[in-house]
Amino acid sequence: MYRSQIVRRFPVSVGCRALRTGALCALIVSVLGCHPIVRKRDLGISNPTTFVFPASPDQIHAAVTKAVWRIPANDPVFGPLWKLRIIEVRARGSDSPFGRDIFLNPENADDLYLHSFGGPLCASDVYLCGGGPADFEAAFHLHLRRLDQFKTQVEVLTKEPGVFCGTYPGVPGHGPAGRLVDVPPTTVEEYRLLLAIGRELGVKDMPPLRLPAKDAATTIVWTKGHN
Repeated sequence: MYRSQIVRRFPVSVGCRALRTGALCALIVSVLGCHPIVRKRDLGISNPTTFVFPASPDQIHAAVTKAVWRIPANDPVFGPLWKLRIIEVRARGSDSPFGRDIFLNPENADDLYLHSFGGPLCASDVYLCGGGPADFEAAFHLHLRRLDQFKTQVEVLTKEPGVFCGTYPGVPGHGPAGRLVDVPPTTVEEYRLLLAIGRELGVKDMPPLRLPAKDAATTIVWTKGHN
């Protein structure tokens, strides 16, 4: 199921890059919208999405909060394309309505919900749009399970992942609107979050992040008319 009919207003420079021919692109956008193809680069072996940390749930909470707010643009873990525009880290008892259903389950009492209010989180290492990285959007449910007094397992569950690719004609006077397309999670963003937690906790034995090779094969995920 694809969210190709969902319209959100974000910059569309990436989505229209393949059709950047001046007046021609402007004409196509104004009449039909911009419809580049979404391609997925082959990752090969997936990254872990679960890790056991030598920490309590409270220490995990503190590490997540520190990690998402202080990542520099040239961060060695996240790389120059990772923006990590997480706007809110929600825990049980928060007044925020986002992720509220997660905390209705008593088993999720120690969990966290990370999101960016529907805005792009990063430029994807896996998904391409119009010849360049597609802007990736998702929310993350961090499920914490205390194993003992000194160990907590963290599982990163991705909610409604999608990429912005192409445009729809917008409301007159407001310009084109970004097209959001459903895509499967990649394990790249999930493991980057786990690496960030590990770095804050001083964990040294985490496996390296796996990314697609520069010459990785690609497959078409979505194009105009795909249902």
